[in-house]
This record gives sequence, C-alpha cells and structure tokens, in this order.
Amino acid sequence: MMETEQAKTDAVSGSGTFDEKAAIARVQKGDKEAFSGIVKQYQNRLYNTIYRMISSAEDAFDICQEVFLKAFRNIKSFRGDSAFLTYLYRIAFNESVMYRNKRKRMIAVDFKSNPHCLIGLNIANNNSNHIEKIQTEDSNKYVQNALNSLDPDLREVVVLKDVDDFSYAEIAQALNISVSTVRTNLEKGRVILRGKLKDLL
Repeated sequence: MMETEQAKTDAVSGSGTFDEKAAIARVQKGDKEAFSGIVKQYQNRLYNTIYRMISSAEDAFDICQEVFLKAFRNIKSFRGDSAFLTYLYRIAFNESVMYRNKRKRMIAVDFKSNPHCLIGLNIANNNSNHIEKIQTEDSNKYVQNALNSLDPDLREVVVLKDVDDFSYAEIAQALNISVSTVRTNLEKGRVILRGKLKDLL
C-alpha cells in the first residue's frame, strides 16, 4: 500500500521517474491534483517553444496557461495515440496561430488610426532587455529575430526539430502535416536561417 501511495506522490510531485500514463489515467478518473504533476513536467519546455513562436514573454505565459487549461478540460478524450507532449503542442500551435491572426488584426487597426504606430512597435520589439531577463537562453536577439522572420509554417518546424529535437513523425503529428512537408519546410527554413545568420556562424 505504501509503495502505491509513494508512486502516486512521485507522479504528482515530479520526484522520481515521471509516469505520464499513470498521471493521465488518474486525471481522467477525476484526480485533479495529478494534473499538477503533468504541468510541472512539461510547462518549461512548452513555454520555451511558444515563446520562440510568438516572441512575447508575457503572451507566451498566457498561451501556455490556456493550453494546459484546454488540455485539462479535454483530457478524457485523450486516447494515448501520441505522447501527451505532442498533444499539448498541437493545442499550443492552434493557440499561437490564433494569437498571430489576432495580432495582425490589431496592428492593421492601429495603423489605420495612427500610421506612425509601427515606429513605436518596432522600437518595442527591438528592446529585448525584459525578454532576456525572463528567457536567458534566448538572449541572442539575432537568432530570435531570424526565427521571427521565417514564415510561421517554416518556423514551427525549425523550432520543433532543431530546438526541441522532435522526430519528423512527431512534428507531423503535432502540426497535422505529412512527414514530407516537415522535411521540405525544415530544409527551406534552415536555408533561410543560414543566410540570415551567416555572419554569426
């Protein structure tokens, strides 16, 4: 009995080896506390990826919270056909796409009412001091800016493969595209990045 309780505690608290399937099974049975172990296991990695996709530390935090909230609400429908992290990434990319679309609409509206607003926006985006304090591993603004310049479809694949080390199959599953498209977009993205970062390489 004590061993069972200890295993349960390990999966929730993050101590010992994390048992993803066991934690998910407990959440699906109504154990809400077990989900905190899932959050603790994946939150940093998920946040880092979302941040690289949208380049806003504050918004990345909000999106990350929304991803876990949606995952929790729909966890009973998760069948385990893929890793739970892949499932989280699928939600994260949907949320990131909605964020980018919303951001584009906001910029379009602001520009119509105030054509000079983009000047301030560019200055704000280039001021990475606050972001660097929160996200030290992204302190190289040249690399982040190069990633930002990529088309979202290319950026998503590059981040998942070259930063998060996902397999081609995992990326295809997370983004709901074919493996051949993953390979094509990855190669295109890498070529563009090499050109932009040639002075740093």
